[in-house]
Amino acid sequence: MNSAHALAAALLLLGLASCEVTTFQNPPVAELACDARLVGDWFSVPDTDHSDDTPGELELKIDKTCNVSIIEHNKDGDKRHDPEALHVGRDGAQDYAWLDYQVLSKALFNGDNLGHKAPPNTPASASASASASDSDDPVVPAGDVYVMRYSVHDKDLQILQPDNHAIAHRIIDGKLSGEVSKKDHTLLNRLTDKVTPEQLQDDVVFDPKPLQFTRDHPESVK
Repeated sequence: MNSAHALAAALLLLGLASCEVTTFQNPPVAELACDARLVGDWFSVPDTDHSDDTPGELELKIDKTCNVSIIEHNKDGDKRHDPEALHVGRDGAQDYAWLDYQVLSKALFNGDNLGHKAPPNTPASASASASASDSDDPVVPAGDVYVMRYSVHDKDLQILQPDNHAIAHRIIDGKLSGEVSKKDHTLLNRLTDKVTPEQLQDDVVFDPKPLQFTRDHPESVK
């Protein structure tokens, strides 16, 4: 998966090709007003590991109310996604952003949950436990959120996604409060409301390789 599609996965559509995800029962920090540094247009920066990436293949439009719209620019034309509410908060100098998981998965899976059919208001009691039964697929409960770290430096935006495998190990080892469900190729980590911002300072919780954007308008995007 290239950097642009990985970003779409993280930010709006959660393109879970590998059916792996980490959700939070609640945001780890209090919500603040929209971060003015995020407002405007952002264009994806190609991953240096993927030479076929095109600058600006993905465009983020964030308005003053923190609604984010994504436009995918490709040779077959532009694909525009409906705006979704982006929420932000902060712990010290660390910025966090999150989106409602079920809103995003509905856009991706047409009502499915983590790629599987599930009731639209599945309660937490029906969610994944430490080991899922052979007959049940992992289900993300209604209200869970997808959390990212971000940083803004002048014209550059970097986004860090949760490291699903590292988080699973931390939960199993008792270092993070949560639940892990795995069946076949589906992995669901669910961090509970007992997780503190201090615990998230662990360097392995978020993937250290950022998804990158710039305000500079690439020539490839008209």
